[in-house]
Amino acid sequence: MGENGIVSDLHSELTDDQIFLLCTIAQPYVNAGTWPSWYYVQHQLDSRDLDAQQIIKSLPRVGFTGLTGPSYGFTPAPQHHIAEADTIRLTVAAALPVPELRPLIADPFILVLHEMIARLLQSAPTPTESARPRLEAVELGLTIRDLPPGFLAGLPDILGGEPATWAGSSSRTPGGSWTRDISREVLKYRQATDLQEYVARVSEIIASWGVHTVALNAPASAMGQLDQLTAPLESEATYVRLDLIGELEELDSACRWSLDKLASLARELNSNYAADQPYACHMLLRATLDHMPPVFGYTTFAQVVANHRWSTTDVRYAKKLTEYRNPSDDVLHRQIRSSPSRIDMDDLPPRPYINAVLQEFLSVLQTSNETSATP
Repeated sequence: MGENGIVSDLHSELTDDQIFLLCTIAQPYVNAGTWPSWYYVQHQLDSRDLDAQQIIKSLPRVGFTGLTGPSYGFTPAPQHHIAEADTIRLTVAAALPVPELRPLIADPFILVLHEMIARLLQSAPTPTESARPRLEAVELGLTIRDLPPGFLAGLPDILGGEPATWAGSSSRTPGGSWTRDISREVLKYRQATDLQEYVARVSEIIASWGVHTVALNAPASAMGQLDQLTAPLESEATYVRLDLIGELEELDSACRWSLDKLASLARELNSNYAADQPYACHMLLRATLDHMPPVFGYTTFAQVVANHRWSTTDVRYAKKLTEYRNPSDDVLHRQIRSSPSRIDMDDLPPRPYINAVLQEFLSVLQTSNETSATP
């Protein structure tokens, strides 16, 4: 840690309002295995005259609250601008203040994490082999038989939100199953056998990377330092998942396609999203979608949507993205006029849409690499 770093303790006591927010997000998952929309969460807090946006921003995180470094907290990413249609999830760490999540998410995740560690250690690569061992949904369900109903289907999202399993590409099959690479990062968690140990290990690892951490209820003597650390980062948020961008950058040197431009477009989209710049966001999203089709074997995104073999859910997301060409056309081509523009941040499509398409893009790349590597 730098000398100005302030350590946030995710085990620390939360305010009643923070706990109410987390319980509001968790309850639909506890009851029916479904995470709620941000609109639902806001509505529930409105009934108590609480500001959901301010409360979610006040939750403690280990690491930077913006895009300049990794962080971890009770939600997968720092929450600044959240669209009403966005789905809000909680991380494994959220089971600390919301114990109902322990048997449903935290304990099963720890079991899966150690299964990944075991498979990695038991793998026997040849001297010339670089392919990682993979986790496969059906096989995992047969190996760990006591997983909660529906846990396997949502596990890729859980793995993507946890520092121990951020790294590694994944792919989905048309039938809804999935596979995911097992990264060596999991080996750092060999001694984390329960929830408390896992969260402590995450905090320790992120601190070892030298990032500042934002404290909840920091003492008055530290508030000046805290303001200096966080002032440039208050408006930052993530539109494209950072783990997906990381996978793009990791694959750039390992496939025949050059991915540097796509990764840069995604990072610039995140930066402009954090700064509430709707025109730039629409243009960058349009450029991102127009950049990907050749990897799918087509020339336009509309052709990709119509002809690629998507999963049932992802094809809905992809089709929705084609409907958002109208706002981008408006941004790019509508000429000056006397009336004001009506385009704003709420006109952007919900974040899961582009993230699902990028995940499928990575799956296609991974499959292509494996096919080309087969003699």
